[in-house]
Amino acid sequence: MLVDRHSQYTHSLGAALIVLAVGFIVVRPRSRVAAVFVVGIAAAYGSHVLVDWLTEDTSPPIGIMALWPFSSEYYVSPVSVFGSLARHVWLRRYWWLNTTSLLREWAILVPLALLAWRLRGPGRLQAPPRGSSCHTAPAEATKFSPSPPSPVDDGESPYTSK
Repeated sequence: MLVDRHSQYTHSLGAALIVLAVGFIVVRPRSRVAAVFVVGIAAAYGSHVLVDWLTEDTSPPIGIMALWPFSSEYYVSPVSVFGSLARHVWLRRYWWLNTTSLLREWAILVPLALLAWRLRGPGRLQAPPRGSSCHTAPAEATKFSPSPPSPVDDGESPYTSK
């Protein structure tokens, strides 16, 4: 599957948009939670492209086709944040390079993810109660509540005791 195409079409803005479109077609989100899930998957895919761009590329073609389908140019980051990777499992340095790169990614990205989670606040995105959808208001919000008694009360208000 896409042999010798690792840094090409699959590592692009176009591919992330395709993942988003396919996600919406497959899931057909009927709730906010499902829509956020699909957008999260596409964002994760897009962030993978960013992480690969920030990783030293030692296998030709060098760089990633970040702007495909708008451009077929390869883009190389001026800095290597995540070090070098080995793509060939038979190389002696394969496990060392990939393990150290993975640990470096975790050391950078896990604190950022925890910070984002903390800033977002717990419970911000919760599933609606059973039997309701995001398109209907909860039962409590749809009940009629009478207006409070007016200053001139005729004694027939639901707020007065008899």
